[in-house]
Amino acid sequence: MVPTYPSLDDKHSNENATDQANQVNEGRELFAHYIWNAAIVVAEGVEDTYYSRTGPQPEKSNSHELWHVEGESVLELGAGAALPSLICALANAAKVVATDHPASPALTGPIAFNMSSNLPDPSTAQVSIYPHEWGVFTAPFAQENKGAFTRIIAADCFWQKSQHESLARSMAWFLAPGGRVWVVSEPHLGRAVVVGFFETVLALGFEIEVVFERDLMSYIESGVEVRRE
Repeated sequence: MVPTYPSLDDKHSNENATDQANQVNEGRELFAHYIWNAAIVVAEGVEDTYYSRTGPQPEKSNSHELWHVEGESVLELGAGAALPSLICALANAAKVVATDHPASPALTGPIAFNMSSNLPDPSTAQVSIYPHEWGVFTAPFAQENKGAFTRIIAADCFWQKSQHESLARSMAWFLAPGGRVWVVSEPHLGRAVVVGFFETVLALGFEIEVVFERDLMSYIESGVEVRRE
């Protein structure tokens, strides 16, 4: 369960609003206290792969290779509650960084709480939390980590079409050669929005390896995954 967390006092809130004000934040609502289905899909994929490889009868499949993170460096963009980051750390990723917009209360609320409450001490993964505004690379974190991540997670980050190019540029900036980006969205956005994002990343030189849809309701009700590639 994602915890509640204290609100900033009025003075701090006003200062923060002044410092962080920009066009991205106008009319924007932050939903850092929710865990969306997209994050659950990533977390389940990583968890299932980890146990399939480390269980008494290890097995390999294409889907398991897709979600493999052991020994990888993982970056989550727009992390919110950071469930995928947490599971990647527990699945023996070498390095995990959860990021969200500098104005998001998730950074010191859900992300910090979930990591400190659920990771063993010491953790096998190097875990950290940083603010990151998509498409902006002047901060020390961005300057020091260009091309540093072999896995990048973007779960349900596509509802602001005006930010697609900025998000794609962050992916291009941080992705290591030969790395993978996991783009996971929910149907409430509509396929056209996701297709628009794919067109944006293709224009930046990305290659799309595989696209599939998963029927979560059928999976929940019957225990059988319904998947269309």
